[in-house]
Amino acid sequence: MTTEAKTKLLPFDLEVALKEPERVVHKGGDIAVRVFHIPELAGENEVLIVWSDGGTGHYSINGLSACLGGKVRVFILPKVKKGWVNIYSTDSIMPAERGCLMATTSHVYPTREVADRADKDEDMERLACIEVEWEE
Repeated sequence: MTTEAKTKLLPFDLEVALKEPERVVHKGGDIAVRVFHIPELAGENEVLIVWSDGGTGHYSINGLSACLGGKVRVFILPKVKKGWVNIYSTDSIMPAERGCLMATTSHVYPTREVADRADKDEDMERLACIEVEWEE
């Protein structure tokens, strides 16, 4: 788990946990390998998590541990996404705004190569292509 991910944990979300168990973490830093929802065990034991250290734990659908009086909670790691943004000079299209920069914020490209190809369609001078990251 990265340092950045440790600082911004999200509340437990059963739907995310079932689809992406590798995003489930507990305070000790262990990451889930598998997550099972067993509605027949309604209440505190409804979610079974198999941890990467080989251990298992039962939790409520809110991510509270069935053991230790519900004082242990599990969380969801944020999903970090990356993309590329082209930065242009506004000189050629807005002479009154000379010296200003404009990012193509409506276009975040999945790779540098795709951003480079998209630049060929623009009438402006590209100054840079930068990689950006965000969390979802």
